[in-house]
Order: sequence, then C-alpha cells, then structure tokens
Amino acid sequence: MSTFRGKVAEYKLIAIDNFESKNYDSTVYFLSHCHKDHMVGLSSPKFLQRLKSSFNVKLYMSDISRILLLNDPTYRHLSPYLVCNLQLW
Repeated sequence: MSTFRGKVAEYKLIAIDNFESKNYDSTVYFLSHCHKDHMVGLSSPKFLQRLKSSFNVKLYMSDISRILLLNDPTYRHLSPYLVCNLQLW
C-alpha cells in the first residue's frame, strides 16, 4: 500500500497517484500506473466533478495506463478528461 499523499512539495498544484479531496486544489493530475494503491479516489464522483469544474483540469497518464483504465467500466466515465501520448521533444 502506498503511503504517498499525492503532492510533491515543490509543485503544490500537481497531484500524483492520489485523487482524494485533500488534492482537489490541484490543477493537474497524474496517474503513474494502474495499481489500486495509486488510484485512490479515482472513481469518486467528487473527483469527476473536479475534472468537470474547469476546461484546463486534466488527468495525465501513459497510453498503456489509459488502455487499462478504460477497460474497467468503473473508470470509463473519465475518458473525456484523459491526456496521453505526450510528445515532450
């Protein structure tokens, strides 16, 4: 079980692998990979509301994580808010 609470001290508006209410002030969310202990709060209706609250609030992940996530009906409703396949250079 992960003990990481989702925030990196240097980046106060980024939440990683924790999607609970204590991180709803974030403007960017990252899912590093699809293990249940890294997906805490991801299926919450309140997290969905957070994603819907602003055009700019997104959930970033790898392509393989997106495939795994969307193969589970629990998470399919998140599809419009997912960003994958980033080309950084």
